[in-house]
Amino acid sequence: MEVDKAELLRRMERSFQHFDELLSRVVLHDVDAPGVCGEWSVKDVVAHLIAHEQRTIDELRHAKRGEHLAIKHEENDSFNDGAVYACRAMPFEFVREQWRRSYERAAAMIESLDDADFDAQSEIVRLLDDSINGAVANNTYEHHDYHGAQIAAWLSKDRPEL
Repeated sequence: MEVDKAELLRRMERSFQHFDELLSRVVLHDVDAPGVCGEWSVKDVVAHLIAHEQRTIDELRHAKRGEHLAIKHEENDSFNDGAVYACRAMPFEFVREQWRRSYERAAAMIESLDDADFDAQSEIVRLLDDSINGAVANNTYEHHDYHGAQIAAWLSKDRPEL
């Protein structure tokens, strides 16, 4: 079953709100502590999410112009490392605000699509090599849910008081 624009936006908003609530529970002293996702900290995860949301925006922007954006998935580790490194020296609240803005831009990009673009035979779907939901979900709401579960598990671990 294909997801229409309204449903995609609902899914994105639900996951955004849930993930943002998790971030509100993180003690500021903990945001740089490794171990949330491998060696990544909470701040690193947020930086990673920004990069993937921006990738989605870029893919959709290209498709709207009638272009296919080739993504080198074999270089995903380098892509992720660069995103994390770019935010390392930034304060957490700044990175969090950048994530909120990134989410808003991704949602606005979805809003800018016509309902007809979501049809399985549309030019945008052809250029994406995937449904719009398929192209967007793994970089937005499914990604928030995946890393949100990691942060929730990390928050529930017994840690010494700071």
